[in-house]
Amino acid sequence: MTNRIILSLTLLIILSLFISQPTLAATSLEIIKLRACQSQETQMRADFVNIINLSENMSQKLDIISSKIMAVYNSLPPAKKAQLTQVSQIAQAIQAKRTNLANLITNAKSQAALISCTGSNPTGQVNILENQMKQIFSLLKDYKTSLKNLISFLSQLQPQPSGLPSASASATTRP
Repeated sequence: MTNRIILSLTLLIILSLFISQPTLAATSLEIIKLRACQSQETQMRADFVNIINLSENMSQKLDIISSKIMAVYNSLPPAKKAQLTQVSQIAQAIQAKRTNLANLITNAKSQAALISCTGSNPTGQVNILENQMKQIFSLLKDYKTSLKNLISFLSQLQPQPSGLPSASASATTRP
């Protein structure tokens, strides 16, 4: 009888070890993931902050260019402004993109500050920030394209100096 009790207790102990083993493996995997995340947390945050700062600097440069272009447009006489009906639409689109860009950059800054490995989903936080950065880059590209379009519309009204070829002339055509 005693052997049977000892055998059953031994069997229970062995079974409990096998049952708790997957939870130990899962716990150790979580610990390994946490340590890996913690080792990279400051670098990830610094990288995102640098990218956000670069985006903000680019946005500021495009804002300066935009204000200079609008100053040129505003200095045109009303008769020439009337010839460019699309400029006001492009200017409104540029202003909307500028506002959206500022909002996205502000949101990205706050998201970068929230990255932590103690949170419930650090990978999800990083993915959200990556998606916001993709939106910022796309909006910067659109902003730059809109400025190029505005410049091309305004260049149609600027008189060409008599000695220089027009922008539509080919550089390879020579007599």
